[in-house]
Amino acid sequence: RYGVPADVILEFNGMTSPALSRRQQLKIPRNYKSADSVVIVEGLENVATHYSKCCHPVYGDEIVGYITQSKGVGIHKSSCQNMTNVIKYKDRSQKDLERYRRIVNCHWLSNARDSIFDIALIITANDRQDLLYDILYTIREEKASIVKVNTIVGDDFIAHIHLTLTIANKAQFDRIVGRIRGVKDVLT
Repeated sequence: RYGVPADVILEFNGMTSPALSRRQQLKIPRNYKSADSVVIVEGLENVATHYSKCCHPVYGDEIVGYITQSKGVGIHKSSCQNMTNVIKYKDRSQKDLERYRRIVNCHWLSNARDSIFDIALIITANDRQDLLYDILYTIREEKASIVKVNTIVGDDFIAHIHLTLTIANKAQFDRIVGRIRGVKDVLT
């Protein structure tokens, strides 16, 4: 999207980063099925990629890569708090500057629109009978697969529901979130 070679300056959220590109220098693993082969990391060919669990990027999100120590390039949303902090604190120390230099430009391939993505949701709600049923029914109506559910109800009768869903794209994610917010007693 930015159209710059990986060895020049990369713009990210209004800031710049010298993008590192030498596989030998950074010891980046070779591609072993790169994030379902739907993401291009500019300046790096045949590189291992994975979707970061901190922000769960899906097709339609603006994305950026972070060269990890041992797992190739982690794909993050451009708005990811972890990436924002890497940029924000780049001047604190030499180590922070090195982290900042690991940011690389990425973009989705057109076939990404046909891929599926796992995302995590945390829902907070006032506990009541059939709360979980109502939430899961809402998700089912959007044709998303439910991979994992964990519910904890505190002494204050607040339910904390952790879900992992398999979805097709950002539009489906936005619809699911909107519908869940419309369920009675859901707080966040």
